[in-house]
Amino acid sequence: MRKLFFFLSFFFLSVQGCSSVGGVGGSVPTEEPSEEESYVNMERVALVANVATFDRMIIEGNPDEIFSRAADEDVEDKLLNAGVISVDGEIYRVETDISEWDVTSGPVAVETSMAAVESGLGDILNHNDVTWCGTPARGDRFVTAYLDRYRDAFATNEEYMASIDDYVDCGTGRP
Repeated sequence: MRKLFFFLSFFFLSVQGCSSVGGVGGSVPTEEPSEEESYVNMERVALVANVATFDRMIIEGNPDEIFSRAADEDVEDKLLNAGVISVDGEIYRVETDISEWDVTSGPVAVETSMAAVESGLGDILNHNDVTWCGTPARGDRFVTAYLDRYRDAFATNEEYMASIDDYVDCGTGRP
């Protein structure tokens, strides 16, 4: 199910970012690209890798401790307000489907903008370790190692989703 959410988020966000440009005297058909031809946005790959790592941190660790290590004392509220996390009693859940987040833009929505969410995730990963794959590594370094190794290695969003899932689950990152 998690793979499906990642793929759909990637696909819809990638398709939204692309547009067709008409030539002189006509228009270009606006067919959706096939899965093999779909555009892979490496910024989205990085965001999905950050979210998947954060999700696993929450599953493996103590959310109160994870948030207390962050430099931004309001990071938990920012992620709650944007719908990145939800809390039911003491149970934290990370929304891994990026399209479900309530991120807005503009000066009024500074606290729930995508930049605020990305900054908050970066802060958390920078101050917490990935402990479930053997030797602990800082979360941001764990994600950077993935991106350095697999930048432009796959042709489709689906391949990246499978690769990220495997990597975060302590695999090689090769689906």
